[in-house]
Amino acid sequence: MPIVIRQADLEHELGEVADTVNASFASDLPLDRFRWLYQENPDGPATAWVACDDRSGKIIGTTAVCPRRIRIGGTGRHVLAWNCRDFSIRSRYRTMGAAIKLRRAARAGVDAGDSQFLYAHPNDRMLAIHLQVGHRPLGRMVRHAKLLRTSSGVWPIDRASALAFRMVGADLWRHSRHEAGLVEPWPLAALDSLFEDASCRLGTAVVRDSRYLEWRFRQNPLERAEMIIARRGDRLTGYLIFTVKGDIGVVKDWLAVDSSSLDALFQKLTKEMRRRDAPSISVTALESHPDLPRLTALGFLRRPDSTTAVVYVNPDLAESKMVTNPAAWYMTLGDRDV
Repeated sequence: MPIVIRQADLEHELGEVADTVNASFASDLPLDRFRWLYQENPDGPATAWVACDDRSGKIIGTTAVCPRRIRIGGTGRHVLAWNCRDFSIRSRYRTMGAAIKLRRAARAGVDAGDSQFLYAHPNDRMLAIHLQVGHRPLGRMVRHAKLLRTSSGVWPIDRASALAFRMVGADLWRHSRHEAGLVEPWPLAALDSLFEDASCRLGTAVVRDSRYLEWRFRQNPLERAEMIIARRGDRLTGYLIFTVKGDIGVVKDWLAVDSSSLDALFQKLTKEMRRRDAPSISVTALESHPDLPRLTALGFLRRPDSTTAVVYVNPDLAESKMVTNPAAWYMTLGDRDV
């Protein structure tokens, strides 16, 4: 059957797009998630394309891109990029070429100058489609974990292991010049200044200012985010945003002006997760992230699971090497949308 690709009318078709995503992934994401992600983004509304059965008009696949302000490494210049989302094909239509056509639609938008570049975090099944249309691998998103106790279910064993891990943990012996603690409400005004203070060490990165952080993490309808901040005197020197899934601490994003501030943030997180009796803490970032060696020294060990981040750049972007070079990026788990 003929498949037609067109841009979605998200004012009227958001529900059908949501149904297609849920059907494709056997998920049950609420419509509020799509309104938040597609229509309330402070960097602008999403663009989505749909694949339709030309005879019935039924939507059988979709993909979307969400605008992001990106500071290009070393230039201090912001550009608008697309973060790709919700690449979905209903199962019975997955051999009809719809996936390739949808990805080409997003690439054509970059070629036309609607965005300077796009980046995506496809699952392994969809990665081949991205590569087939010319998207370029950026690097692996790798996970590190810090074990806080065993999870045997036998209380004396788990208590003894928690004490043992605490005694040998690097965080016990490392001291920081910064004070860190959980905060509520979040210090939004100070976060703008923090991004400017830290931007010189970030390279190419999403603009992590207060309006982005408030929307991305505080207004997220799917999960509750908490923030730890580091200070030195009256100066905000870092933040760390985390969630708790099951009983595991999951780091979503962080930003620190220097290694001492970074130490303070992760030491406080470790202490807080021990207080909550969490068995472990998980951190995911691009494998070239500049802070990963420091986290290894704090006891975070690389785990085998990973995915591939990809990019596609407008040929006219002068700073394209700062987008295609993984060493130029500052990318964390929070840079994926949900």
